[in-house]
Amino acid sequence: MLASTDDSWVEGDDLSLSARKDTYRQRRRLATVAKRILFLQVTDPAGYPPLINAAHLLADQGWSVTVLGAPMRDSALTFPRRQRIEIRMVRGRPSWIVRKLDYLSYVATAALCALRSRPSIIYASDAIGAMPGLVAASLLGARLVYHEHDGPDVRRTPRWVLRLRRRAARSAEIVIFPNEARARAAQQDMNVEPARIRVVWNVPRLSELPALPPRMTPVEPLWL
Repeated sequence: MLASTDDSWVEGDDLSLSARKDTYRQRRRLATVAKRILFLQVTDPAGYPPLINAAHLLADQGWSVTVLGAPMRDSALTFPRRQRIEIRMVRGRPSWIVRKLDYLSYVATAALCALRSRPSIIYASDAIGAMPGLVAASLLGARLVYHEHDGPDVRRTPRWVLRLRRRAARSAEIVIFPNEARARAAQQDMNVEPARIRVVWNVPRLSELPALPPRMTPVEPLWL
């Protein structure tokens, strides 16, 4: 059987095989793109076990992970290294206070980092990570995950940060909280759809747990 193409005539079976190969290549390409994630933490990521655990779990599943942090200048914390995880840091701050210039520098670096690594998922942590997360996700058309481990003090946090927090939570495909109480409070505060909320407890990875001792063989009771 012959089938017409734009340039010539080829056998139908060959055309079908060619189409299947193109589909396979496209799926492989999309799968490769899909397994890239960028974590945005506007502080030292080495001090946040949930982020460390998430990065390592994804790397174990074959993801290419990039973490962009903003540590203090004299920080002694170290992010655990392993294959498939790339750690990038902006210039260290002199104190825990994030000044406006430091913040704008981080947002710009996050945008450049996203354009270079081309992640399919942007994982932004906490209210201060909302703006760089929104910018990076909009540049690439990437999926946004918003993780609020530490809720902001609404009395001291600038209103524009709270507005961006609310926007990130409403724009994200998944919004993560550490417990049910925080999830309920944030849902009411930011009007997040319940279907997009996930509660993820802060627990060690299985690889971090000590090995259990071998189970002892039960001994038959001795009757006298």
